[in-house]
Amino acid sequence: MNRYTDPQGLFGIEYPLGWRVRAASPGGKPTSFYLDDPDEGIALIVLTQGAVQGDVRTAAFTSLLIQQMRLTYPDFRLTTVSTRPLSGGGEQSEFVALWTNRWAQRMRAKGVIVSAARGGATSYSYVAGQAQEVVFPGLEPVIQRMLVDHRIRSSANSSRWTLTEVRPGPAGRTVSFRRCRVPSAYRP
Repeated sequence: MNRYTDPQGLFGIEYPLGWRVRAASPGGKPTSFYLDDPDEGIALIVLTQGAVQGDVRTAAFTSLLIQQMRLTYPDFRLTTVSTRPLSGGGEQSEFVALWTNRWAQRMRAKGVIVSAARGGATSYSYVAGQAQEVVFPGLEPVIQRMLVDHRIRSSANSSRWTLTEVRPGPAGRTVSFRRCRVPSAYRP
């Protein structure tokens, strides 16, 4: 495994030898660790330190993820979603997703959204591994290891969150929640 540390110090992760890294671009694509294609193939995607105004539940981010993904992948659906509180505040949603990519391949993903509300805003981080459905079972241990190893540093405080006990979850293309309105039903 190779070790990657975000140039801004926002997260660190180990990724497999032979995989490539596409660093995040300002206002554009998130960081991707990939084997064949950073968007449509075998990849782990990390979107760190997004924020929305207000105290927003993690379930709202999951709902927005579905809306965003369906713009590109109309058959995108979540098959499993679970949300739990984190010690020290915040929430973690874990999920599994299925969709058909632009190459007409069935895809499966496993991922996590972590959020924390502080100072009138909610910051979040999204990390998810994806692969073609036919090869996903063979890659799931690698994706699981990367999800567990991923660590984010909250901009709201200096504590370090470690993702553990990750269960199935989604991934996919670039997801931007910054321009989305969060429905009031998702606010506490």
